[in-house]
Amino acid sequence: STTQETPYRLTYGADAMIPVEVRETSHRRQVFNSEQNARELAADLDLVDKLRDEAQIHEEACKLRASRRYNTRVRPRSFRVGDLVWRLLGEARKDTSDGKLAPTWGGPFRVTEDLENGAYRLEKILVGATAPTTMNVNPSLAFGYKGNYCVQWLCIVSFFSNQVRKLKHSCNY
Repeated sequence: STTQETPYRLTYGADAMIPVEVRETSHRRQVFNSEQNARELAADLDLVDKLRDEAQIHEEACKLRASRRYNTRVRPRSFRVGDLVWRLLGEARKDTSDGKLAPTWGGPFRVTEDLENGAYRLEKILVGATAPTTMNVNPSLAFGYKGNYCVQWLCIVSFFSNQVRKLKHSCNY
């Protein structure tokens, strides 16, 4: 586990007795002394704070390892004002009458403002109106034009890279 301790031990400072030990006579139950048990529980309660601190250290170390492992595969991406982008349409933005044939990408959009921390304000190119919401960098696709032909496709979301690679090879540039 992340903390290397049971939740019961972190809460009460002692190990729980499993139901099998309660029903069947075990060595733990045969040598049970209530006075000694009360003293040991009081001593364990004094050590609970130390136990919780150690569990927190284990948990933070586990989270740090997980974030390092994740961040090795993440490539930071950013757009500048004026870049052309496509926006990934979520299920809420898709036209339900199209069913499964609804387009996955919406746009094209032009980045009009960088709002920091991966968020951008967009302007729809064909209409010239500002998009109603901001966009985060992950669900976006950058592209450029040279005359009537597509020049560059750059996928921000890694699992779309194979589809974008196919699109790039089908473009005339």
